[in-house]
Amino acid sequence: MEIRSWFIGIVASLLMATAVGAQEDKITHIVVGVKTAVVSCPPKYNALKRYPVLMVVGSPRQTPMESMRVWQPIAADLGYILVCPASTLAQGDKVTDEDRQDLISIRNYLDRNYRIDAGTSILVGMGAGANLAVETALVYPRKFRNAIGFYGFFNTQLESLVRKYMAIGEYKYSALVLVTSDGDPSQNSYTRFSDMLDELGYVSELVVYPDMLQGYPRDLRGLMTRIRAKVAENAKKETLR
Repeated sequence: MEIRSWFIGIVASLLMATAVGAQEDKITHIVVGVKTAVVSCPPKYNALKRYPVLMVVGSPRQTPMESMRVWQPIAADLGYILVCPASTLAQGDKVTDEDRQDLISIRNYLDRNYRIDAGTSILVGMGAGANLAVETALVYPRKFRNAIGFYGFFNTQLESLVRKYMAIGEYKYSALVLVTSDGDPSQNSYTRFSDMLDELGYVSELVVYPDMLQGYPRDLRGLMTRIRAKVAENAKKETLR
C-alpha cells in the first residue's frame, strides 16, 4: 500500500512539473536595446493571424514576471499577446522621453516579429507605470492608441500637446481609461485630467472604485472585457469611415 501511494505521489509530481514547464514554455524573454521584457502568446496562437497587444507596465517595484502572473490568464482569455517590460523609468517616478522611446522600441520589435492589430492593442500601467503608459499613448498615439492607467497622475506639461493633437484628430479613435479609488491621492489628479479631456471632446472614462487601495480591482477580468469591446468598436468605426 505504501509503495502504491509513493508511486502515485511520484506520478502526480511529474504531471505537475510538466504542467508548470508547459506554462513556462509559453513565455518568451526578449531583449530590446538595454531593456528586457517577457512575452506570452494566447492559446492556439497562429503566426498568420493578427493579434492585439496588451503591454503592461508595472511600477518600478514590480518584476515583469509578477505582472505576467496577474495578466496572463486574462490576456489568454481575451486573445492578446501579453508583453510585460521591466521598469523603463530611468529617473524614479519621473517620466522622460527616453522612457517613452523604450516602449516604442519594444513595440517596434513586436511589429517586426508578430502580426499586430494596432487598433485594438492596449497599453496598461500601474502607479508610476501608469504615468508612463498614459503619457506614451498621448505623445505617440499612432503607436499606442489605447491606454489604461491605474493610480497615476496627469502631467500638466502635456496639456498643450493634447490640445494640439485633439485639434488635428490624432485621438479620434483612441480610448483612455483612468482607474482610481475614492480618497486616493490619484483621484483628484485623474478627475481634473478627465474633466480637461471631456472639455476638449476626448472620449475618456474615469473609473472610481469605492473600496480599493492601490491594487487591481477584483473584477479586473470584467473591466478588461468591457474595455476590449470598447476599443474593438472604435477600430470598427475607423475601418468604416
